Amino acid sequence: MTGLRAAGPTVSRGYVAAAAVALVALVALSGCDGGPTVPSGAAASASSTGTTGSVPTRTAPFTPPTTIGSTPSTTSAATAAPSPTPIVPTFVWEVRTATAADLGSSWHRGCPIGPESLRVVAVSYWTFEGRVETGELVLNAAIAERAQRAFARLFELRFPIRRIRNVAEYASDDSASMAADNTSGFNCRLIGNGSRSWSNHAYGRAIDVNPVENPDVLRGTALPPAGAPYLHRADRPGLLVSGGPALAAFTAAGFSWGGRWSSPDYQHVEIPR
Repeated sequence: MTGLRAAGPTVSRGYVAAAAVALVALVALSGCDGGPTVPSGAAASASSTGTTGSVPTRTAPFTPPTTIGSTPSTTSAATAAPSPTPIVPTFVWEVRTATAADLGSSWHRGCPIGPESLRVVAVSYWTFEGRVETGELVLNAAIAERAQRAFARLFELRFPIRRIRNVAEYASDDSASMAADNTSGFNCRLIGNGSRSWSNHAYGRAIDVNPVENPDVLRGTALPPAGAPYLHRADRPGLLVSGGPALAAFTAAGFSWGGRWSSPDYQHVEIPR
């Protein structure tokens, strides 16, 4: 029939538009919580329908803006470990009474003193390589304390010593001990050079220090031969020189120096009887 409409509920355009806007707002809120997100075109379509009603809206939580150019501060939870304390080497001077077994071939019956008058000393020293090592020195008990003062001062100065060994390790051969640049004390032997007198080494009252760097000079020849480059006496590592701190360590303790003899023996320091 012309002019007649079908019976049924009538829905206004305004109501439809309001419902659409409400739906969009609900979906948008669901998207803020991690739910599905409505494409932006749908929201635009709903707002263009000419809705006359108003729909309540919810504001998303506010997030403070990040300041441009700022760097977040980071604080380490762990406290930095303290630097290790440097280990300071300790000078060692340990003394015990010598026995015939300690002295080996360096002592025999007929020597001017017996083993009971000698002391075996464990002594620390600096090497030419900058390490601290411990050697063995055999001395007369009467000079052990003064020798301790001298060697303690050498250690403080970091004066380098090639090695300190009991001369018995070289079969008590003075030439072999010197060639090895060995610093040594007691050795029951004569002075040498045809003399029939006991050396102060035979009493344990003399020490030869770095024989290569401090050679014995016999008629212009260096003994040991490897000491020839050191006949020119300059204050270099390992040398005993007049006015030098290493020699002063011995003279301050009461030693005299063979470097002042007419035929110099630069390695030799002694406290005569």
